[in-house]
Amino acid sequence: MAFNRLANRVIKQDLAEEARLNFMSDAIPDIIGTHIQPVIIIGKKYCDVVRDVTVSTSGGASTIYTTPTDKDFYLVSATIGVAKTVLCDTATARYSISVVIQGTTRAVLAVPLATLTASSQVATLTFNPPIKVDRGTIISSGTPTFTAGELNRNVSIVGYISDTSTAGA
Repeated sequence: MAFNRLANRVIKQDLAEEARLNFMSDAIPDIIGTHIQPVIIIGKKYCDVVRDVTVSTSGGASTIYTTPTDKDFYLVSATIGVAKTVLCDTATARYSISVVIQGTTRAVLAVPLATLTASSQVATLTFNPPIKVDRGTIISSGTPTFTAGELNRNVSIVGYISDTSTAGA
């Protein structure tokens, strides 16, 4: 197996800090491969964006979160909950959470909807690694329309805003 040297001083410093190594008394490793397998997450240690939206009306996309224009936003997880009555006549085939990734809107999580069928379902997805969402874009939920019955939806996301503009680049 080839060895990769930790030549970047910042990475070496982060590794030492995260592993709680002391420069004065501990040897700081500089070879990764068969000798060392670091599994420490460096950088962001917590999620600072948690949004939750509940909708029971027909039609119209719901804005869950608008990403900052000057910092990177990373989506860590998404959840959809749907409860509908047998009388709900929605013709929409699915309900989803959409984000913009590299200029393209993409559904990152979806649950199926069947017309005139009672259902209750929850879907959660954790992204590892987190998804980098385009700056200044809207994270939204779908637009099911119906004229009868009930269709209650709940969507939530968890993510974080990067402290540096070059993270994940």
